[in-house]
Order: sequence, then structure tokens, then C-alpha cells
Amino acid sequence: MARNERGSRGGKETFVAMKIFLSWSGSKSRSVAEALAEFTPLILQTARPLVADAAISAGDRWTTSIMSALGEAQAAIICLTKDNITNPWLAFEAGALSGKLQSSRFFPLLIDFSVRELSGPLAQFQAVRPERVDLLNMYLALNAASEFGAPREVIETLFTNTWPRLDQRLHAILERKSDTPEVSPQSALPRLKELETKLAELATKLDELVQKYSKKA
Repeated sequence: MARNERGSRGGKETFVAMKIFLSWSGSKSRSVAEALAEFTPLILQTARPLVADAAISAGDRWTTSIMSALGEAQAAIICLTKDNITNPWLAFEAGALSGKLQSSRFFPLLIDFSVRELSGPLAQFQAVRPERVDLLNMYLALNAASEFGAPREVIETLFTNTWPRLDQRLHAILERKSDTPEVSPQSALPRLKELETKLAELATKLDELVQKYSKKA
């Protein structure tokens, strides 16, 4: 089921929440993703955030599990830092998600750098900063993209009530001077080789996406 629609089980309708994939790489990025995963359901009550590691059960084959989670995602927030902007894992996930999602469902979140510093294919999308106005607009856009979204004023009220705690959490994360990689390059090498072919395919898709948006501009 590709969208957050009502399903049918035994003739009875069941609600399927919008799955929002939170992509991260590095400790700072991961902390932001986990904070958003915790607070997003308080703002978008029809949302189900998915953080990469949490979406993979112990013993699962990594590639199969991550591809399944990416395939199920109906929206995405890519948590970017200065230190992870060129990370191959993030490039893989961002490429897979940006190729299947509408712009209203895909948001690069620039944790510690400005929109003007963002380049490459992701610059084609509406990037946001971890600030009140940007995050409110992001949640409003996600809500509008949901078939079962709440009235705008409801989202604004829920965000206003949630923001002080979310802001405090984000502020503490942003005070960290640098990001810490979660894995060493040596331990990542086997996975990188496994994904080499897929990354090449995604690079082609990203080039096509850039050309598509360039024609519209």
C-alpha cells in the first residue's frame, strides 16, 4: 500500500498511518532523527516515523530490511550535517527516497549549515532548518499531503504546544561542536560493496530528476 490510505480487512476499513522515513548518519544526525521520531506523532497524529536502525530487527539481512523500509516510506526527512553530507549511506537512502516521493513529502533537514550551502540534487527540494518557522511549515506540508490530515489550525496548535520541548532537545544537540561517525570506514566497506550497483543506478535516477526540475524552472 503506497499511500496512507484506508485498508480493508474482512470487509472492515482499517487506517494505515503515513510512514515518514528519517535518514541519518553520525551521532548528531541520529540524535535529531530520534528527537523528530519522538515528537512528530504529537504534531502529526496520523504519522508513523521510521528511524533507520529502529526499522531493522536483530538478525535481519541489512540490505533487505533497509530496502523494505525505504519502499514503505510515504514521506522522508533527511537529517544532514556538514560532516555527513557526502556520506554514501545517506546518498543511497536520499536517492532512493527522492526518486519515489513528491517534493511535498521529501525534506532535507540542514542541521548545522544554511540552505545556501546545500548543493547537488538535494538542492532541488525544499530544505528546512531546525527552526520554529521551518519545521512548522514542514509539518503543515506533510499534513496537507496526507489524505487524513487534520485542519491547519489543529496542526498549528499541536506544534505550538510541542515546540518548547522539541526546541530544547534540538538546541542541546546543536551545541555539539562536531559529529561522530557511527561506524568506521573499515566496518562499512562490506556494505558499500554490496550497494555499489544500486548506488550507480540511483545516480542515474538523480541525474534524470535534476534534468526534470531544471526544465520546470
